[in-house]
Amino acid sequence: MKEMTVEVACPLCNEDSNYPYRFEQRFVNKESVSLGLNNCKKCNLQYISPRLNQEAISTLYNEDYLTKTVSGANHVDQTVSIKEYQKFKSYLLKTLPEGGHILDVGCGVGNMLKQIKDSQQFKGSGIEISHDAAERARKDGFEIIEENCAKPLAIGNFAARMFKNAMYLFVKTLSVLGYNIGGIHIIARKN
Repeated sequence: MKEMTVEVACPLCNEDSNYPYRFEQRFVNKESVSLGLNNCKKCNLQYISPRLNQEAISTLYNEDYLTKTVSGANHVDQTVSIKEYQKFKSYLLKTLPEGGHILDVGCGVGNMLKQIKDSQQFKGSGIEISHDAAERARKDGFEIIEENCAKPLAIGNFAARMFKNAMYLFVKTLSVLGYNIGGIHIIARKN
């Protein structure tokens, strides 16, 4: 079996960090992979390392990756359960001022955006690679841009489009930019 992960330093300041939290992630039609959540000692950024390498990303994230897991009205979210989204919403309500705009990168069918909308305290938008998932999120009234964040050139493209007319109070990037080499630099420059 080929190695699917790569160790990386902090993508924002290039400082090496420790791995306080290890977790197993199972990807569609793939075995479990051991990843690590890091907290940079220098800039305090939380990021994934080891994370998927570019070859593994290319095999997992393509324009129809979600289509393979969506059937009818049923969707099993591979990232986090609704209960986890509710915990995340509670965190946002406690830590962010009311009335901001939240961007969900890799929003899927919009499960997190629904939690944000239900709170009636934030506006939510999303970015999603899968056309089918983006369409389902749009049916719930969300502004969604379809973009393949696994392609390095697309990172600058989506950042320019999403940050052109909006300021985001919070950008959620679970299982997306954590895997993209250099993606965090674009967001850091835009803030």
